[in-house]
Amino acid sequence: MEGTAMNQTTSWAEEARIEREKKARAAKAAARKARFGELIARLPDAAVMAALLIAAALTHGPVFGGVGGYVAVLGGVLVGAAVAFAGSVLRLRLPGSLLLVYGAYLGFGGPLALPQTTTAFVVPTLRTLQMLVVGAITSWKDLLTVQPPAGVFVGPTIMPYLSGLLAAFVALTIVLRTSRALWSLLPISVFALLGILWGSQSAPAALVLGGVIGVVAISWAAVRASRKRQQGSGSVVEFEGKGANATTRRLVGGGAMVAASAAAAVAATTVLLADAHRTVIRDYVEPPLDLREYHSPVTQFRTLNTTDKDKELLRVTGLPQGGRLRLATLDFYDGTVMQIGGGASGAGFRHVGSYFTDNPLPAGATTREVNVEILGYSGNWVPGGGELRGLEFNSGRSGELADALFYSDILGTALTTTRLQDGDAYTVTQVVDKQWSDAELKDKPIGQFSLPGDSEVPDVVAEVAATLTAEAEGGLGKVRKLEQTLHTEGFYSDGTDQLSLPGHRASRVDEFLQNAQMIGDDDQYAVVMALMLRSQGIPSRVVMGFYPEEETSGPVTFTGKDTHLWVEVPFEGAGWVPFDPTPPRDQVPQTEVPKPKPNPRQQVLQPPDPVEEPAEVPPDNLDDSKDEEQEKDSWLAALLQVLLWTGVGVAALSPFWILLLIKAMRTRRRRRKGSAEKRTSAAWDDVVDRATDLGIVVSTKATRYLQARQLDAQVEERRNRRTNKANKGGKKQGATRQNNLAALTTESNFHRYCDPQSEIASLALSLDSVVFGAQSADDSNVTRAWNDRKKVIRELRKAAPWHRRLLSPLSTKSLRSRRRKLRELIGAGKANSKRAKKSELDPSNSWLAAEAAPAGKEK
Repeated sequence: MEGTAMNQTTSWAEEARIEREKKARAAKAAARKARFGELIARLPDAAVMAALLIAAALTHGPVFGGVGGYVAVLGGVLVGAAVAFAGSVLRLRLPGSLLLVYGAYLGFGGPLALPQTTTAFVVPTLRTLQMLVVGAITSWKDLLTVQPPAGVFVGPTIMPYLSGLLAAFVALTIVLRTSRALWSLLPISVFALLGILWGSQSAPAALVLGGVIGVVAISWAAVRASRKRQQGSGSVVEFEGKGANATTRRLVGGGAMVAASAAAAVAATTVLLADAHRTVIRDYVEPPLDLREYHSPVTQFRTLNTTDKDKELLRVTGLPQGGRLRLATLDFYDGTVMQIGGGASGAGFRHVGSYFTDNPLPAGATTREVNVEILGYSGNWVPGGGELRGLEFNSGRSGELADALFYSDILGTALTTTRLQDGDAYTVTQVVDKQWSDAELKDKPIGQFSLPGDSEVPDVVAEVAATLTAEAEGGLGKVRKLEQTLHTEGFYSDGTDQLSLPGHRASRVDEFLQNAQMIGDDDQYAVVMALMLRSQGIPSRVVMGFYPEEETSGPVTFTGKDTHLWVEVPFEGAGWVPFDPTPPRDQVPQTEVPKPKPNPRQQVLQPPDPVEEPAEVPPDNLDDSKDEEQEKDSWLAALLQVLLWTGVGVAALSPFWILLLIKAMRTRRRRRKGSAEKRTSAAWDDVVDRATDLGIVVSTKATRYLQARQLDAQVEERRNRRTNKANKGGKKQGATRQNNLAALTTESNFHRYCDPQSEIASLALSLDSVVFGAQSADDSNVTRAWNDRKKVIRELRKAAPWHRRLLSPLSTKSLRSRRRKLRELIGAGKANSKRAKKSELDPSNSWLAAEAAPAGKEK
């Protein structure tokens, strides 16, 4: 009878187990089917989100001036949508989803955003990965500080690619995995706003895109709200034949109202904002160029005109007869030298590529291409300025020079942070300047132009200017009067005859105007005329450039003596017009002028007065000893740099920060939440979790003391392995560890209090005495338990291998084990409940049968 009862009990238990497994499989299948059905039901909303994302993505394209921007942003949207769908199907949590996003960003970023850096435009290289990691942070700034079209640069396309990926992932994840689908409009709105703010003045489809996004978003939100309202207000009583017609009428009426509103808004916007200036961030961002690092080119003027007067500097093709080749425009005088105002702010210089702007040409304007070949010239200022539409390098260093090119639209000046040298060549596309006559300029007023305020200007400048222009009429009359006076009454000297000192610092300008004769060259005449015009309220600036003494056609080679300075004045409707105040070279002084004593040293400026600023740096003493280009990094240095930035990017974007935060919050909650008894016993839970993360196996079904013995056994085993690493018996010990743990799990909890105990066992016993003792726990017990917990964890970490100690903060074993234990407890509770019900209904239940068995049959 006893055997029959046991067999029946075993059979019932097996049947119950099989039944539970069947129900579990059925439940999983039903859950998968429900999830799949829910995903299918949400696909229409996902399709609407995809349409909105595509429309928002198109706002990012125009600033790149080509298809590169569209490929990057639409590719990012596609990748983000794929990651969102994959995460929804696989039911990934936040850490897994973020890892998938980061992997997709690195995997597809090369062919979509940086195809120039990949192998065969597909396979990422080390440079690709480096630029993607760094560009996730810097591309936002790079796109704002380059001159559109940005498609000529390598790197700014990372910004629209990353924006599209994140916007698509967030929006579609909200739609597919949450019940608050309307929140998906927020990332799409931010995505479209980024395309507008990071764009340029070129946005041909702005109104159309804005109208499409607004209409689709409002319509979809209205449909969603109506659907939710109908689902929440269902009634038992319905009128037949009314619901469908009413819904149709609402949809048609709502659609008509939205369409009419959109049409009216687009029409009004087209009329009211036809010529409005778009608000974009690049108009308010100062470029990252510090002009203080580059000497004003005028400091080299005297050296070029004298020492290097016969040195061939440039060979130019395409310059018209009588044309001038600009080098730099100088608009600020600081009492020492004429230079470009702005200093560290960059004075409007922007990082540009081969094409400077995509704005159309003014009516009637034409362009010309001028080819420049560098011979003996060396410097950062690029010859060939003016109103430029583009500059393309075509020499061996074209890539390096193009990456270092900056241009100022206001000054018409180009600068490269990598110095030009012999052998460099490029082609500039210039807007052709019109030559204006006095008859055409006579009726044009002086243009209003804001210039930096000068400093340390001698008072004699304004006095002489006022005297000379007292009887002049009109703006052009004053300009011509000053130009003709300087040109006809002054005398030319380049300093080789010891009659003229170089430079135009304040003391030199004062001497130039107060001497009996005005003697000097362009270095003095152009600056003095510009300062005199400014004293009369007339905007003016100095231009340094090249033009030959005699007009020639065809290719021309400029030498040092062809370097000149001239003055420009703005006229309304004509722009900046050039004026030449310097006398001709043969107009030399007619009277004897005492010559200064010969100076055998290198030619320098006369020393300044004690109250003046330090003397201007002589051109001959400029430090030109810098290397023309730095040595390129070796492949090993490049690899280390890529690995470094990849590590920085992974660390910054890693989801494991969330894991560390969760663990820290868990420890904090255990120590501070609940009663003193609960907080005391929670110290042991923290020890078990830390041991689990270190790879130490701890049975969750054992008592604290048995868990402590398990920990002691494994700690001792690992210590023995470390000290006896060469012993062959180590493998045997490792092979029997599971058996030992099983034995410890079932071993009696009996122990002698006089036996020596480890710190781990002592902590377990002390916690048992507090939890199960007669006296209630207090805060002192809590403090003592958590202090002992620190010592125990320290011992566990010492016994663990180094790689376990390193990776334990990132381990999820303790979180998963706690969750598994919770599921087991819930499952056990449900099983006990079912067993109790079955016991009440089934008289053949094994427990009842055992109780009903005859006493003599029992053992």
